[in-house]
Amino acid sequence: ITLTITNVASEDRSCRFFDMNRRLISSHKIKNHETIIPMERLASATYLLYVLDQNTQLKVFKIIKE
Repeated sequence: ITLTITNVASEDRSCRFFDMNRRLISSHKIKNHETIIPMERLASATYLLYVLDQNTQLKVFKIIKE
């Protein structure tokens, strides 16, 4: 998955990728307007991607991998 953010004004943005049991799969700092989140090794399931700015939730995406 490629996460694209148009306004990267903050230097403390990150994203966290969870499974539906709320287990953290991965965490990434957002340094550029595009962040790649690898999913190749993950099982087919539903996941949640949280986008954060200074640990404040900005957006949540529900991602379904088939």
